[in-house]
Amino acid sequence: MFKLRNKYLSSLSQWLELQSLTSKENTYRIGFITLLQNKLKEIKVLYSNIIESYVEKDKKGNYKTKEENGVQVFSFKDEKDKEDYLKELTDEYEKEFTIEETDENKEIMKAIKDIVLNTTYKFGPKPESDKQEQMRDIRIAYEYEEWKKAFNN
Repeated sequence: MFKLRNKYLSSLSQWLELQSLTSKENTYRIGFITLLQNKLKEIKVLYSNIIESYVEKDKKGNYKTKEENGVQVFSFKDEKDKEDYLKELTDEYEKEFTIEETDENKEIMKAIKDIVLNTTYKFGPKPESDKQEQMRDIRIAYEYEEWKKAFNN
């Protein structure tokens, strides 16, 4: 069984897309990424609904934003709406996506587990990368630990 919180699905999908694989592994990767992408589409709709429920709109129907600490953020009618928005968003991020192993996906799951657990990819920041890329590489290194756990459920 594969179990991973929604907030890690996108990075796993992106990381898998960047791996150099054999023809057969690539076929399995495509099948697995398709499962992840279908779930990510569902999540995107949920997030859009959450935004629609809480974020203020201007007269043209565009979401209102404001600047906080040099960053553009959504504008809310009141603090309660902001808290409710953040709670619902966080709840969705933290939900687990599960793929049960079946006869149909057994080979895919075995191959992807092997790719993730036995990768030779070097995790962590690369000295030649800029600060933003280094921060992304550090995040991916931490998320990799979550990916490994997902295959060991």
